[in-house]
Amino acid sequence: MRYAADLLGWPWPQLLLEVRDVGALLPEDRVPWVELAFRLIDAWPRRWLLETLGEASVILPPGLHLTPVSWELPIYLMRAMERQAVLERRHRRDVHGTDVEDYVSELLHLSIEKPTVDTFRGDRSFFDAYDYPNVDPDMWR
Repeated sequence: MRYAADLLGWPWPQLLLEVRDVGALLPEDRVPWVELAFRLIDAWPRRWLLETLGEASVILPPGLHLTPVSWELPIYLMRAMERQAVLERRHRRDVHGTDVEDYVSELLHLSIEKPTVDTFRGDRSFFDAYDYPNVDPDMWR
């Protein structure tokens, strides 16, 4: 439990409460990898996490790695997203950092509609990233 909490950068009692709340606490106060991985991917800025993992970043599905995007958006929109990233995340104890990239990534992830997801049936690489770490193998068919 304490090692898992250290990886997340959380106080261990916070992780203990969350894991108990979802009924995932294992004997001897152990945390299942799926619970830790789910929280770890959101707790740290993605760029920092990938750089920190270095070569070990291969443990994450390729679809969770970063790719450059070059869009032209209205200036006010970017200013608002940068501000909103700070405002939304500064009171959360479960995440570190306020990167606008991570914030916008989360918004975009949440905006993917079921009909769009359904078009990826059979695409394991999509589902490995989209539903990480809780991948349902039936989604790949």
